[in-house]
This record gives sequence, structure tokens and C-alpha cells, in this order.
Amino acid sequence: MGQYLSHTFFHPQTGHPNLKVLTFNTIILLGIYANQRLFSISLIKDDSMSPYLLNSTFLSDLVWYHKYSPPTEKLRNKIVAVRDPFGKGIIFRRVIAEEHQWVQRMDDGGIIKVPQGHVWIECENPDGRKIDSLSPELNGPISRKHVLGPCERIIWPIWRCTSFSDMNKFSVLFGDKKPRHSQMYTSQQMYDKYGLQ
Repeated sequence: MGQYLSHTFFHPQTGHPNLKVLTFNTIILLGIYANQRLFSISLIKDDSMSPYLLNSTFLSDLVWYHKYSPPTEKLRNKIVAVRDPFGKGIIFRRVIAEEHQWVQRMDDGGIIKVPQGHVWIECENPDGRKIDSLSPELNGPISRKHVLGPCERIIWPIWRCTSFSDMNKFSVLFGDKKPRHSQMYTSQQMYDKYGLQ
């Protein structure tokens, strides 16, 4: 074994390090580390985030997302990767509000304060809130520990490669398909409007 490693990492005649092999192995190890700790990719498996993220038989979007989000990072209005607490894998949702903010629900108009350590998430596609979605029950408050991190960009198919910041800028182009969400209020806005603290 030792002789094999010495021939692999060191040139057999000169004894100098084999830079091609060392560089290749270093890149592979850094890639594995980055995939495990920093970022990952995932295929879109349902239509709950349409028209931002598309699910198709042959050409579903492949999304690059960060695997780490500092607890102080503001996620409001960002599309994030979420570890489904019901065990259905990775899903994607938009963060509507963060802890201590208030949400007026779109469906019944109820007003809820987002608990500490939670974020309020929703689908983009109103039809994604129905039973055919992977997790229709996953709209509302969820523990921040289930949020893996913000999505960075679509990397496949090639003609849809774009960053999420660009998608948000051009969302006005969706016209009638532009999603409606629950309304977010700060504590001051809730006090001014309803007298709630």
C-alpha cells in the first residue's frame, strides 16, 4: 500500500511530488467538503414553486442552494431550501416573515405572530397549496433549524440558468401568474393598525 501511494503521489524516478495527481485529489476533496458543508444542488420535484421553479418530466430545474445560513441572516422574501420535517426530502419555499413579525394569512385573514426561532414560508403557486404538492401542509411557521439556506441560482436546464436575485427583479413579467402571499407586518405596523403588540 505504501509503495502504491508513493508511486501515485510522487514521481517514481525523481521522487518529486506529482503535482497533477495532488491537484486533482485536492480539488476532489474540496468539492466533497463544499457539497457536504457549504452548498448543494437539488432537482425540483413538484409544481409548488411555479413559475419560479419548474417541474417537468424531462427538464426539471436543478437548483443550487447554500447549506448554511447564519441565524442572523435576513431571509424575508428569499426562496430557501427546506428540509421537510415529514421526511419527504428537500423542498423549496419563499420566506414571507421572520420571528416576531406578524402575518395576515391569505386564506382566512387570520393574524398570527411568527414564534421565536421560526420563519413563515409559503408556496409560490396557489395550486401548490393543494394535495398534489409534495408537502401541502408545509405552508406557515416552521422552525429555522429546518431551513437549510437561501437558493442561489438555477443551474439546469441551460436556458433557465439565472440567479434568484435576477428572478425577483423580473417577477413583474409573470403578469397574472405573479403569486399572492400572506401579508407581513412589523410589530409597529400591527400596533398602529390593530393595536396588537
